Amino acid sequence: MGRADPSTGSGKLPALAARLVRTAVLTLLGRTDDLRECFRSALTGRTRVDDLREAVLQAMLFAGYPRAIHALEVLAEVLAGQEGAPPAKPEFPAGRAPGNGYFLRRGEALFAKIYGE
Repeated sequence: MGRADPSTGSGKLPALAARLVRTAVLTLLGRTDDLRECFRSALTGRTRVDDLREAVLQAMLFAGYPRAIHALEVLAEVLAGQEGAPPAKPEFPAGRAPGNGYFLRRGEALFAKIYGE
């Protein structure tokens, strides 16, 4: 198979949509080198890191956790190698960071709402 070239395409999709579709497909295929190039190209094209993460998370529904986690690791690796890039890990609003119990409390509240106390 040929290498993915994020700069080419039919031109029928907006550039952002095309980058996110490529990200999702390469996540599904597990093609590390192509995914790395896709991330680099997308970031050069001013695609937001959060949009790339979302594309990977949406692909997770079909690709499974291992490939999605791997894609997020590749993204973090690419971000770490870029000067002035946004942080590789998402920043959480005050009081909502993992480990402080915020997500546990929300999960318990949802469970109680669905199944009762």
